[in-house]
Amino acid sequence: MKKKFIEYISNELSEWRIAYRVHATRRMFERGIEEKDIIEVLQEGTIIEEYLKDYPLPSFLLNRASTEDRPLHLVVAVDNSSK
Repeated sequence: MKKKFIEYISNELSEWRIAYRVHATRRMFERGIEEKDIIEVLQEGTIIEEYLKDYPLPSFLLNRASTEDRPLHLVVAVDNSSK
C-alpha cells in the first residue's frame, strides 16, 4: 500500500512553509494549476517514488487527481531543519 505524504511529514501541513521553485511556478501558470491544487496534493496525495538520497534535500514524487479529475504529479523536497 502506498503511503500518503501527510503521514510522512507526521504533522499538519499548516506547520510547514511551502516554497516554490521558479520552474514550478512557470509550469503552474502554463497549466492552470492553482495553489489550492498543490495543497490538495500535499494533503491527500500518495508517495509513488522516494528519492531519499537527492541533493540537497530528500524528495518525493506525489500523485493525486485534482478537483477537475486530471492527474497531478508533484516533486516535493522536505527540509526538516526549517519548517
